[in-house]
Amino acid sequence: MQAFRYAQLGFEVTATDVSATSIEKAGRKAEEENVGPDKLVFVTDNILRTVLQGTFDVISDRGCFTLLQGWMRDDYCSNIYRLLNPNGLFLIKIDAKKKAVADTIEAHFRIEQTWESHYSGEEKNGPHARFFILRPLATL
Repeated sequence: MQAFRYAQLGFEVTATDVSATSIEKAGRKAEEENVGPDKLVFVTDNILRTVLQGTFDVISDRGCFTLLQGWMRDDYCSNIYRLLNPNGLFLIKIDAKKKAVADTIEAHFRIEQTWESHYSGEEKNGPHARFFILRPLATL
């Protein structure tokens, strides 16, 4: 859904998912909604062993990172760092209860802004999240 919204706003989007089935479904939805490959490209990819090349101005994650364990988080951050333009933005939502998860991110990225958030479908008093706008650290 985020990829479609970004494309509708005029961004050129590369959307990834580890699930080939999800990517196929998203591709069909793009065809149905006349969102062309000039605005939205879908790639089956695992960020821990990404095949993506080049760099991106903005990278957005709305749930993948929080689910990762231990060493996976560092590999994830290293790959995001490599794929992000030096002055690019990294947008991420993380379960607010997982401080250790946020610490891993801060080893690679500088926090530009953060605020309380929630995940879709949660009750107002349910588990909360934090949304971060980050930039890569100058050197690692």
